[in-house]
Amino acid sequence: MTATIGLSGIRGLVVGIANEASIAAGCAAEGFALAMDVSCHSFIRTARLAAPRFGCLRR
Repeated sequence: MTATIGLSGIRGLVVGIANEASIAAGCAAEGFALAMDVSCHSFIRTARLAAPRFGCLRR
């Protein structure tokens, strides 16, 4: 007999410890780098669109 637990609607936080040589650390570093890349590109695009409205169009 196997017991099952319904996880519908449940939220949680998974915390772990990884050293710099682990796969988890590599995945976290790549995910962070990708998020920063997207964030920077979004900021630059927004700044370019807003610059003419503020009279500071310089490249």
